Parts: sequence; structure tokens; C-alpha cells
Amino acid sequence: MAIDFGWLAILQNTVLSKFVTETPAQQSSELIHFSELILQEFALVLNILLEFIAILIIAISLWVALQKLIRRKQKRFQLAQQAIRLEFGISLALALEFLLAADIVSTAVSPSWDAIADWLP
Repeated sequence: MAIDFGWLAILQNTVLSKFVTETPAQQSSELIHFSELILQEFALVLNILLEFIAILIIAISLWVALQKLIRRKQKRFQLAQQAIRLEFGISLALALEFLLAADIVSTAVSPSWDAIADWLP
């Protein structure tokens, strides 16, 4: 039965099929290559998850801030507005921390300097 998706296909086609016929040096090289591929896949999934969490934090905090602004019409509007802005700013800072973590994860497993340069504006 052939597995035709992702790292499982790589495992089946490259590592396991050659593991019996290769020398120990070749086996360790293939194993290192396979572990690098797994690490890159994990980093990609973690990067996407961290970015999703950041977007979710921004969306929820924006929704909450807008609801609070609509509810407080004229009573102590100035004080309420400052408190809402402060809470929204804290949420944005938290979202930026998640985005920074996502960038660190993607940079940590970049295969070359060219891949790192692709992130620059």
C-alpha cells in the first residue's frame, strides 16, 4: 500500500526502502536528512498556528473594543475611551509577540540565507 502524502511518503520511499541495503554511513545521512524534513514540517505547522493565534487575538480584541465603545455613549466617554484603548493596545502587543515567535520559528529552520532574505521587505 503506497502512502502518497507529506513526510510519510518520504519515510516510505526514501528512508525505509533504502535502510536495509545501505551502508551505516549512508543510513545516518538519510536519517539526518529525514529528521531535517520532519523538523521543517513541524516548524511550518507551528508557524501557521502562531500566526493564526495572533490573527485571532487581534480579531477578538477589536470586536470587544468596538462593543465597549458602542455601549458607552456619553457617560465618562473620555475615561472609557482611554481604558478601551489601553486594553486594545495590550491585546495588540500580545498578538505581536505571537507574530515574533512565528518569525523566530521560521527563521530557525531556514535552509539558506536566501530563504531568510525572502522575509525582508
